[in-house]
Amino acid sequence: MKHLNLNYSLNTPVGHFFRTVYWQYKSVFIIVCLSVSVFTSLFTSLSSVAGNPKKEYPGATQPEIDQTPLADKSNLNFRYGSGPAQKAGKKRAVSATAPRMKVTAFVYTGVVDRPEYNIQLADIQAMGQQLIDEYPEGLAIDDFRELTDKIRRYYRERGFILARAYVPEQSINDAQVAINILEGLLEDITLDGSDIYSIDTLRKLFANLIDRPIEYRSIESALLMAADSPGITFQALFSPGEEAGGSILKLSTTREKRVNTGVWLDNYGSEYTGRYRLRVASTINNLSGSADYLSFTLLKTLSPINSLYYALDYERPLNRWNSYLGFDISKNAFEVGQEFEELKIKGDSTALGFRLRKVYLRQRDRNVSASVALRLKSASSDQASTNIGEDKLTVVDMALQYSGDSAWLFRGTHSGEMRFSLGLPDVLGAMDSNGSGKSSRKGDNQERLGGDFSKINLRYTHQFVFRKNQVAKIQYRGQFSGDLLSSIEQTALGGPHSVRAYPVSEVLMDNSSIINVEWQARSAQIEDELTWLKNFQFGAYYDFATGTRNHALANERDTATLKGIGGFIEFQPFGKFQARFDLAFPKGGDEATNGDSFQLYVNLGRIF
Repeated sequence: MKHLNLNYSLNTPVGHFFRTVYWQYKSVFIIVCLSVSVFTSLFTSLSSVAGNPKKEYPGATQPEIDQTPLADKSNLNFRYGSGPAQKAGKKRAVSATAPRMKVTAFVYTGVVDRPEYNIQLADIQAMGQQLIDEYPEGLAIDDFRELTDKIRRYYRERGFILARAYVPEQSINDAQVAINILEGLLEDITLDGSDIYSIDTLRKLFANLIDRPIEYRSIESALLMAADSPGITFQALFSPGEEAGGSILKLSTTREKRVNTGVWLDNYGSEYTGRYRLRVASTINNLSGSADYLSFTLLKTLSPINSLYYALDYERPLNRWNSYLGFDISKNAFEVGQEFEELKIKGDSTALGFRLRKVYLRQRDRNVSASVALRLKSASSDQASTNIGEDKLTVVDMALQYSGDSAWLFRGTHSGEMRFSLGLPDVLGAMDSNGSGKSSRKGDNQERLGGDFSKINLRYTHQFVFRKNQVAKIQYRGQFSGDLLSSIEQTALGGPHSVRAYPVSEVLMDNSSIINVEWQARSAQIEDELTWLKNFQFGAYYDFATGTRNHALANERDTATLKGIGGFIEFQPFGKFQARFDLAFPKGGDEATNGDSFQLYVNLGRIF
């Protein structure tokens, strides 16, 4: 009987990432988008209400608002253990004089067949038998270590990032050597340094992972979902647990904020309802202790002071955190000024929505989610106290979203969305198929727009990373419908969110394709010379949009083509303020209705 003592421990490595295979459906989607219009892209917002049929009066719908994140959706920073990953290398050279021991078999403990991860005891047994067959004269100490290394890599290639294999101290009988395998179980989770979150709130995300092997994709998904919790940023580190091979996941708060508030001043408004806009937005994070948020937005136009908008939005995770339930409500009241002031046109629009969102896949390199929403919308316009149009809609929205890494042409990221909207006539106060006789629009066939309609919206964004400080973006958004659409369902072409060389809501269209091609760069040199200037960025872009109006009347634009080129600079003075300036020129498209040869857009903000 021989006595073998091989106390051998392995450093825990950082789990490696898998590059995602480009999603086949998205490949088809890219080809479709690029074939519809060359160079693709989009920032689009809906706005405007019908008034004088020869002009568009923005205001009856919701105004265009930059979606600056206030919920402080955090970026995740987590580490696995303390040691570097060990790669499979060349076979160790064993000295001919090294002591050897005759081995006839290996006995493995801790091995569980897991077909879902392609882990089988037979594979591990084959590794050991191959080593025995290769060295019939006996095995040296380095041969045992080679085998445990190979078993460790076998597990980690299948996502078990903390798995270990070792030869325990033992007494050898019948030339059989025992090898212990520790899959690396998650024992518990702790949270340090948070005043607004409790560990019980975040632990729900890991409920199905505790007391199970730590598998890379599963733990990464749970960590990223936790990092999506509003108002908190943390680091994650695995530390040894109380049991052999067990680990405790320690979350350490690096930043958190109960309330995020921002103030913005811009000239993104309509010249008829107020070109300059003052906006205040605030978000309360983890309001009820369930990782929820409540946000409020108030917007007032200036010069002229003709529009007031407010919105409320709430969302919270359900019992299983890959599903979220939310609601939103908004109202916009406006009066038309400038040369149309004497017409005494005013109106308002409201929207109430309930939504359910489900995250099917949450990973660093790809994400898939879907949502369904029920929305009640209305828009009404009056002229001299006489109603000239009222639209009431009940709409069901269904959407599928995707985002992830991409290696197409250049390294980068991409995202896309498909959305289908269906109007339900005579449901929950919606107008009937004939617009209840008072809808805001008629077609050339004299039929009124009704509460029954359908439309498809497509969005695709691709960002290419050329260098550390340079990126190029291609963005596309399209809307397609065969029906007469209300102003609250049409697409607004023109302005800082579509074609920046034209005024806001230059024209409203039922069908549209909007494209932006943009190059961006960041100057570290300017930031070094001007220490008060942070995150200085600049860039150039080309914008293109085309649209058609279904059943247009003789005095309405039935088609539009907008083209423009421009550039921007963006920076953060003293790291506390935000500023962006866009200067764009029409280039080859329709003439701008305001007759200007260029558009200058300014957005100034402060986030507290």
